[in-house]
Amino acid sequence: MSNVRKVARNSFWYGLEVFIATIAILGTSFVIGRTFGPQRLGYYNYLVWLTYMTGMLGSVGLPAATQKYMAEYLSKQQPGVAAAIFRLGFQAQLTLVGLLLSIGLPLVWHFAPVEYRWVAIWLVVGIAPRMLGFLVSQVNAVSENMARNMPAALAGNLVAVAINMAAVWFDWGLLGLAVSHPVGHTTEFIVKYASTLATRRQWRQAGGPTKLEPELRLRIRKFALQGLGLVVLNIVVWDRSDVFLLRHLNPDLSQVTFFSYSFSLIERLLTVPQIIGVAMGLNLMTSFGKEERQRLVALTVSSATYLLLIGLPVMLGALAMSRPLWMIYGDKFAPAVPVFMIMAMLAVPRTVMAPANSLLQATERQFFMLGSTLVCGAVNLGLDVILIPAHGAIGAAIGNGIGQTLAAVSAWTYIAISFKPELNAGRLVRILMSALAMMATVLTLTGYMPPLSGALIAVPAGVLVYLFMLRLTGTLQAEDRDRFMSLSGSFPAALRYPVNRILWTIIPQPR
Repeated sequence: MSNVRKVARNSFWYGLEVFIATIAILGTSFVIGRTFGPQRLGYYNYLVWLTYMTGMLGSVGLPAATQKYMAEYLSKQQPGVAAAIFRLGFQAQLTLVGLLLSIGLPLVWHFAPVEYRWVAIWLVVGIAPRMLGFLVSQVNAVSENMARNMPAALAGNLVAVAINMAAVWFDWGLLGLAVSHPVGHTTEFIVKYASTLATRRQWRQAGGPTKLEPELRLRIRKFALQGLGLVVLNIVVWDRSDVFLLRHLNPDLSQVTFFSYSFSLIERLLTVPQIIGVAMGLNLMTSFGKEERQRLVALTVSSATYLLLIGLPVMLGALAMSRPLWMIYGDKFAPAVPVFMIMAMLAVPRTVMAPANSLLQATERQFFMLGSTLVCGAVNLGLDVILIPAHGAIGAAIGNGIGQTLAAVSAWTYIAISFKPELNAGRLVRILMSALAMMATVLTLTGYMPPLSGALIAVPAGVLVYLFMLRLTGTLQAEDRDRFMSLSGSFPAALRYPVNRILWTIIPQPR
């Protein structure tokens, strides 16, 4: 199967998985936000952040190493070694889970306020299945068969949504919301683990070497430790470390809610370009060692261009739609509008981070990523300390967004210097012009019309303007159309004709 079709297939299934999670999170957040209000949710969101960050320490470093080296040895036609790498990674993850629970449970029992003690206990318990499920999912990822992760995501999210809605309906309070985390993640882990059994059995029975050489164990350990350090720094730059400073530098707990909700919405919107970015990154990982390095660099640049083509209008469109979007949560969430707008504007560089990170990881350049993230994290923390006391969530949004921008700029600057890729600056400018025209259209419509009707008209109008501008500026060429049409071959039959028709409209045949 060609690289394009692999990316298309995995983008579709990963996109479906992400879409299910997004609908579940956004749908329940509207109900929960209106039911409990920003003040009551403030400390709960703080506890969710603490346990989420703790779980992140074990959900990226080791799984990332397991994914990279399983992919490497599958590309070398040594599935037995890939099976042994998974076994080593899973055993290490179990040990790490036990360590975190043995430390975390006594800590929250002793330090959490009495009225939040059991809420915190359930949230800590939820760390375990989430960490284990994240590692298990790498088997389906490196097999480039993301479809197998989708049933687990569907089952876990359905269970979590059901518990959340029951907590609202039966007035179970914040404890009911907390219980949804371990139960939902456990359901997802069980289904996901079962989905990998056949694949791992095939790896073990394929023949060939199955032993992990000491040199390989050392490489895995080094990569995992570097990844762990990178995760710690990423927590500062990317993953709401600002919540901790908001909790301790600003007395208004509502600011925690405004920042957390805005951050979560941006994360959901970023999944639109990240769907393709993750699939492209997996394809790049499994291609490393089979193709020349310069070919991978070209693939990285091409991936980033297409991600910007999708991500830039999504972020600018979200910025333009801020006012009607936040009306869904009610008047109490009105102060979150400027927070969300700042985050949307400064999140644009994140749309092109996935291919850059994949290239640096595939070429084992994590050392640069560690140093860059350290500097960007220091900038983020410094701005937070200065701005949060007086400006609350707005100050946190500025600090976090500037840290993200610096990280993206530094990563691409390093790639430009080290790999000397060919960049098409003219195409990037034309994408920006098209997205700005779209944003101006949406702002005009939502500014002069009632919020709900303006939003219903502005979204399709913005899409049409963006597509028209892409054609007017000649941003896309015939080879882009052929590539996208190849991607559409993986869509359901009912979608292929309209998608291909749109492609022929915005990218006509050259005369």
